[in-house]
Amino acid sequence: MDVKNNLHNNKSNPRKLNLLYLGLLLFVTLLTTLYLASSKAIFAFSDWTFHAARVEEIYLNLKSGSFFTFIAARTFHNTGAASFLFYPYIFFYPWAFLRFILSPVNAFYAWYALVTFATATISYFSMKAYSKKSLASFIFSLVYTFAPYRLYLGGAVFGEYLAVTFLPLLFLGIYEVLWGDKKKWYLLAISGALVAYAHILSVFLSLEFAVILFIIKLITSRGISKDRIKSLLLSAGVCVFLVLPVIVPFFTDFIGQGLSSAKPSISYTMGPRYLLLNSFSAQKGWKLSFMLMLTILTA
Repeated sequence: MDVKNNLHNNKSNPRKLNLLYLGLLLFVTLLTTLYLASSKAIFAFSDWTFHAARVEEIYLNLKSGSFFTFIAARTFHNTGAASFLFYPYIFFYPWAFLRFILSPVNAFYAWYALVTFATATISYFSMKAYSKKSLASFIFSLVYTFAPYRLYLGGAVFGEYLAVTFLPLLFLGIYEVLWGDKKKWYLLAISGALVAYAHILSVFLSLEFAVILFIIKLITSRGISKDRIKSLLLSAGVCVFLVLPVIVPFFTDFIGQGLSSAKPSISYTMGPRYLLLNSFSAQKGWKLSFMLMLTILTA
């Protein structure tokens, strides 16, 4: 009877239910992070050294009393790399601050836990705002946050890793503007800015997705109201204003300055057979999530 009463009380008190699910998500986050940190080492691959060097430069500048970083003068083999001008780095500051109180390895894993729990929290409340169901939101957050691909990103590809944190909020913002409460246009503006400060490429991919949803809206609803168009334009304008610190240096220091990006080359894609086999392996890499494989097999 006590268990039933507790469940009934939790259902009647959404705040307690939210705290319960967030507590469970925090527990899984700490369990995952502690398991990875138990090796007392970092398995560096792909872009890890690139981003770690950026964090080290921020840390060294903070240690010297300079809050902002523009040129990497002491890392990247003292070449004066200007990646800070064209690659947002605001979300690396917690990692750099943790360097003051923790060892380099523990500072990384503490930052990893912060980002993971932030992802779990944002995805939970984003789904809760959409579905109005706590349990469904908890399951979504659990599957989304600890999906194999996201765990892979957390090992090195930190731009995408950070962008994934805000994508649920971005999709919620798109939904609210096109179908839901158009007065919540600010969700799209803020989430779009957060993604831009994490990973520029994710902005373009999200924009393509938003255009597709906009076309679907026009077809299914046979048009769109003027109020929703105003909300969409307002969210876009505020978003652009918020990311001016990223946009302005691109035009002032990149355009017309003779700088060039890496040249394209031949790349190989993984076939379905190897992708499926790789999904059941314990090694890091491209994988299909368990939920996706289950859906494919039972759909």
